[in-house]
Amino acid sequence: MHQLRKHMAGMGTPILGDRKYRTNSHSDEAGALFLWACSIAFDHPVEGRRVRVHEDPPNKFLSILSKEEKRWTRVKLKESQGNVPPP
Repeated sequence: MHQLRKHMAGMGTPILGDRKYRTNSHSDEAGALFLWACSIAFDHPVEGRRVRVHEDPPNKFLSILSKEEKRWTRVKLKESQGNVPPP
C-alpha cells in the first residue's frame, strides 16, 4: 500500500485521506484512506466463472471528493493567473 500511496502522490493525485503524502487537502476530514474501486472482476476460485462486482461510492467519499474538486479548481485558477506556485 505504501508504494501505491507514494506513486499516486508523486503523480499529483494523492489518495484521498492520505496524511503521510497529502498536499493541502481535506485529508484530516476524511479520517481514513479513501481508496475506492467502482468495480472489480476476478475468476471464482472454485467455480471458475468470471465474477464482476460494482459498488457506488459511499456518501462520505462523494462529499470529500466534491470538496477536493472545488479546491483544485481554485488552485488551478490561481496558477493560471500566476498567483501561486503549483502544489
